[in-house]
Amino acid sequence: MSWVEKVSGSERYLLKYSTWSDENWSEANDITSSDSWFVNWADYPSVVAYSGQAKAAHMLNKIPGNTYSYNVNIVLNKDGEWSQPFAPHNDSTATEHGFASLIPLNEQELLAAWLDGRRTEDRKDEEYFDLDKAMTLRSAVIEQSGEITNRKLLDASVCDCCQTSMTLTDQGPFIAYRNRTSEEIRDIYYSRYQSGEWTEPQPVFRDNWKIGACPVNGPRVASRDSLVVVAWFAGAGSMETVKTAVSTDYGVSFNEPITVNQSGTSGRVDVEIAESGLLYISELVKEGDNYYLKLNEVNYRDETVNTKNVAEMSGSRRSGFPQMELTDGRLFFAWTDVKDDTLTQIKTASLEL
Repeated sequence: MSWVEKVSGSERYLLKYSTWSDENWSEANDITSSDSWFVNWADYPSVVAYSGQAKAAHMLNKIPGNTYSYNVNIVLNKDGEWSQPFAPHNDSTATEHGFASLIPLNEQELLAAWLDGRRTEDRKDEEYFDLDKAMTLRSAVIEQSGEITNRKLLDASVCDCCQTSMTLTDQGPFIAYRNRTSEEIRDIYYSRYQSGEWTEPQPVFRDNWKIGACPVNGPRVASRDSLVVVAWFAGAGSMETVKTAVSTDYGVSFNEPITVNQSGTSGRVDVEIAESGLLYISELVKEGDNYYLKLNEVNYRDETVNTKNVAEMSGSRRSGFPQMELTDGRLFFAWTDVKDDTLTQIKTASLEL
């Protein structure tokens, strides 16, 4: 589990992580720190672990230019030491680069994907709806040596600030993200990484959500055997909805989506697949005057949905995006607990399946 801490009395931030072992979280480990990071509620750093060790991390680093000029930075763990940060993209524009996803391809390679604003450079306000100047989605392979290879343009027009999500299936990487059309339809699309190339992006489902701005509410994906599951938030028809769609052929095609919730949801979803094939989808939901981290158990075969509240939490932006992970038959949850204007804490919970 990773998180960011601000050093008291300074503008410096620390990226830290902890490992769950013997029913406890380990002492916090420092990865790196800086006083030039772009720290915000929705575009957050991550740590990638495989073979039982933390191997890579990413964060956002401000660069000279505009308010939202920043780069994705990646650091690699080599023999217990973290490398200097480097950017996976090769442009030098003072634009937005973020909402990255990282997954291990093997012991020596990572695949990184991120939203890339190089085409938005010098874009005027009246040119926002010109898709030739839209946010793009790009990827690259990161060698353990730090070498960057196989840079790809995945999609030339995507939503400006919704999270991307990747998973590694038995037939290669799969990504889901929020697309953007010339009619300002912003539905969830997907692509598969096959033999070093991305397949033509396709909609998971056509919600036909027309919105002339980014909802800052990206999809999440999970995979197990031949199953690939996408969960997402949509607001088409003024109906706030959480949906999930299932592929039984490694993400080649998807069944009609299941409506998980249409009552008080704020989205901010996550998804996992149990060994039994049951789906677990978390979301932030308002009930009365309070907000809760809610867990939905979905049987996609008969489309039944059972729900329970995991914890009460704040509905503010400062509460961020709750995270959920499944390991060894146990669901782990982590979220930001907002105490007051000055204090936030990370809380965790777990559930035996």
